[in-house]
Amino acid sequence: DGFERSIRWMLDCAAHFDVEIAFVLNADTGYIFNLSLELYREVIERFRASFPEPKIICGTTAVGASGDHFNAEWYHPQLEIAQSFDNVEVMIMTSKLLNELDNERRRDAYFEIAEHINVPAIAHALEPAFVPWATPYDPWLFYELAQHPKYVGGKVSTLDEPHFLYWSAMCRDLGLDFAP
Repeated sequence: DGFERSIRWMLDCAAHFDVEIAFVLNADTGYIFNLSLELYREVIERFRASFPEPKIICGTTAVGASGDHFNAEWYHPQLEIAQSFDNVEVMIMTSKLLNELDNERRRDAYFEIAEHINVPAIAHALEPAFVPWATPYDPWLFYELAQHPKYVGGKVSTLDEPHFLYWSAMCRDLGLDFAP
């Protein structure tokens, strides 16, 4: 009951101040890797049962990833679930094997994932402050993702304010239609 009241309060505030609000589901790197597909779907279904209208952004990651080589198909199960709902965007959460790719192969992997995206997408950059295997995006990779028509924005999980400000300034200065 308290959760639903808090969401209604946020929606009322957004309406009062005439701002768009979107709710982010299944996008915490602390647990998304541990959700079964059934639980992943249930989180979205429960939210939609109470709040069918607001935009949601669903985190997606590499389900069942194993081995030494990245496979974009690992993202398909969660993408299919998330994209089956209305008024949704997806956030492509990084994964250990995706993160281990060099810049060009990482770009290619994000582009390959995008072939299965039919809603607006956000690229997620996770930095070492959160997990030791994470590496920051360099400017070339960020620019390449910003140029892709399916990626409309990026989320930077960082504790390094200058890095976030760099992303923002680059988008502004290059006139990129991409929101950091």
